[in-house]
Amino acid sequence: MADLNGGPARPLGPMQWGEEMQGQLEPDEWEFYAEAIQSWRAWRAVELDGVLLLQSITYRDIHWIPRQELVADCKKNDNYKRDYPHCAPSIRHGCGIYSLKNAEDVNFWKNYPTPTDTIIYGRSSIWGNVFKYTKGYISQYAYPSYLFTPANVGVELKHTVSAEELRMELSRTYVVEAEIA
Repeated sequence: MADLNGGPARPLGPMQWGEEMQGQLEPDEWEFYAEAIQSWRAWRAVELDGVLLLQSITYRDIHWIPRQELVADCKKNDNYKRDYPHCAPSIRHGCGIYSLKNAEDVNFWKNYPTPTDTIIYGRSSIWGNVFKYTKGYISQYAYPSYLFTPANVGVELKHTVSAEELRMELSRTYVVEAEIA
């Protein structure tokens, strides 16, 4: 799998969360949430065909489509999916939409991409099948619910948008509140 710039994607699976991030499964390790619960995560802001979008930190081919929930899909290799057909999220495979319980833990993701990236962090509504960990979740569905945009835009967007324009555009695009952090 390659990113939008042709380089290799850098997946960050559950094993790379590390013991301090993934922790232990909670006693009620799995629940179905018909209504959304709030979690935290980070995204990369990218311009695609003149539209500012949120993109996965770990997979550059996953864009969060405005006004449409993100649906978990297994991005692991095809051989594994053939040997073990499954729906995402899967506790056995670790695929799904990752998010965290506390805002402080988002710093883990904010430092993951390259310095040229513009990192957005904020709250995310998650629902459907959800696995609960000590510090976070792996869910079936997600949508951003509140965004914090950076005061300094990364190199990739610096010449096309200011911090305030980024805040306003993402707020308008995703129909959520956003502020500059």
